[in-house]
Amino acid sequence: QKVTRPLRELLSIPFFGYHRIDLNGQYVVLTDRPDWAEFYLENKFYVNDPYLKHPDNYCAGISFFSHFDSQQENSMIKAWSKKLQADEGIVLMEKNSITVEFFIFAGHQQQGDFHKLYLSHLSLLRAFSKYFKKSL
Repeated sequence: QKVTRPLRELLSIPFFGYHRIDLNGQYVVLTDRPDWAEFYLENKFYVNDPYLKHPDNYCAGISFFSHFDSQQENSMIKAWSKKLQADEGIVLMEKNSITVEFFIFAGHQQQGDFHKLYLSHLSLLRAFSKYFKKSL
């Protein structure tokens, strides 16, 4: 939470998550919301998590949670929205030959146009992602 405090205080981002999947299927998750992590495990959302796939399924880029929600009925994303009081998320995906990493930022569409705001500040989010990895 100390490392992600600037997100909450300066950009009103109530949730940050980091996921890393390697070619062997090893999966690492870090988040600044342990209440969500516990809820995620208790409800076995990992069974249908749209981000838990082999790294070959991904390419580097950006995704919005609403993209996955529109593709399928996803109870995990609905629970995520309710629990975190956030109705959208942006995911930066970085990929190399052996891993894929996700940097997940939650947001509120009511606080202006979420998509435009975060796309306009994409370099700031990428810089934070580098800072996060260096710090932890």
